[in-house]
Amino acid sequence: MNHVNHHLNQEEFADATLGLLEADRVAHLEGCTECRTRTAGFRAPLEQWRDNARVAAVQPDSFWAQQRAVISVRMHERSFDRGLRFVWVGALAAIIIAAVLSWPTPGATVTPATTTDAQDMQDEQLLENMQVALERETPAALQPAEVLTNEMTRTHAVTYKSRSGAH
Repeated sequence: MNHVNHHLNQEEFADATLGLLEADRVAHLEGCTECRTRTAGFRAPLEQWRDNARVAAVQPDSFWAQQRAVISVRMHERSFDRGLRFVWVGALAAIIIAAVLSWPTPGATVTPATTTDAQDMQDEQLLENMQVALERETPAALQPAEVLTNEMTRTHAVTYKSRSGAH
């Protein structure tokens, strides 16, 4: 269909405003004063809005530095809170498992345990092994986790102090 002699319709004005008009209709727009004037009328408020948005977005470097700092603190707080949530969930799961395993089963008789010297020696050896394990340095594979845990604890302490000082 030949559109060259017909004025632009509403969809074509929208396309022309956005720069998406088909080539044959661009030829009409370039030759028709009425369509060019209407298209310019549609573009003017959009261009004014764009220019106003650009001017409003211009802020001093201190504003953007403050925005980055606020975002960084919020990200650290959320990651620390999320980490604490996992710790609490893990602790709660351990408590539930311990309770289930120590709960007496119906009909089972509990006989008092008798301690012997051999059992005492095994217990003492176990405690010594646990003490050695606790005093040992962090294994190389877990050192990144230790650094992260220390950083999260430090960040939380700083955040808590800054909140306490603000009140």
